[in-house]
Amino acid sequence: MDKHLHPIPADLADEAQSLWQSNAGVYRGSITGGEGLQAGLIGEVLVMEQLRRHGLSVERTGGPDNDLLVLGCRIEVKTTRQTGTLVRPDYHAHVEDRSHRGLKQQECDAFVFCRVSYDHRHGAILGWDLPFNITGRKGRWALQRAGEVMGSGKPAPADNWVLPVSRLPSVILLPDYIRHWHKSAP
Repeated sequence: MDKHLHPIPADLADEAQSLWQSNAGVYRGSITGGEGLQAGLIGEVLVMEQLRRHGLSVERTGGPDNDLLVLGCRIEVKTTRQTGTLVRPDYHAHVEDRSHRGLKQQECDAFVFCRVSYDHRHGAILGWDLPFNITGRKGRWALQRAGEVMGSGKPAPADNWVLPVSRLPSVILLPDYIRHWHKSAP
């Protein structure tokens, strides 16, 4: 079943714009050279709002390994830009395999995947997953090599773990996972 990106409410767009202005030029090793920073910040704001609606306090870390901290759970938000508002089930969620650039993998407890339109007016949270499911389990996520053609028809800028967005766990489950994780954290 197809999904659509939703209009971004003005207050969230303003919050993301403010973050973007204070972070201009900061992209800490981005494979897009910082071109996706504004979309990434919109994704972060969408996730923060979703978690706040579930009564969770969210702190923005702005670190290179994770973006948000919720009850001690470190969340990395991965946002992909797209043309238009239709999200087909075969579109991919991506997590860069940093080991192929000689870097350590991002240290987080959960990845959340968003999509934002190139004009920054529409966006959606598509789902989430655990780092172990991405890099530690064979067969669920596939490794796409740099240069291979992505669904967009463009070559992948880096080695990425990919999974169709239709196979992501629902974002509805994320607040309960965070609460459970918090209770069982060391």
